[in-house]
Amino acid sequence: MSFGNDHPHEPGPPNDIAYNLQRLRINIVNWQYDWGPENLWDLEFNSQLSVVQEDGQDAVDKFFRNCENHAMEGREILRDLKFAASASCNCTHDDLRDLFIQGFEMAVAVTSEVKYFEVKLDEYAPATPMSKLSDIRRYSCV
Repeated sequence: MSFGNDHPHEPGPPNDIAYNLQRLRINIVNWQYDWGPENLWDLEFNSQLSVVQEDGQDAVDKFFRNCENHAMEGREILRDLKFAASASCNCTHDDLRDLFIQGFEMAVAVTSEVKYFEVKLDEYAPATPMSKLSDIRRYSCV
């Protein structure tokens, strides 16, 4: 994402924190899967996975590639959010506090969704195969 004002008809200077956070909020809304409250994400994930499993391994592979891409895009949003405050802020103390709270809420929402998908990807395609994991557990118990 670029913080530059690529669209001249859009209001707001590209070097303003409020403008950058507004652009990021739009990106986040467009990025989020909107599966409802976090306690329901597993139900939706499992439901969608069940549907694609009926279509075969290629569909399942595509589903997990989409999950991986979603997590990577979320990481990019987090990086952009990190640098959103690199711009100037010509605002009151209360406005600054509000901008901080908005940034914090966006960071928490995106981080939660990114971590959810990273954990799911690790569950279904762990970096350490389960066969090795069982060997490690057996080894550590001796």
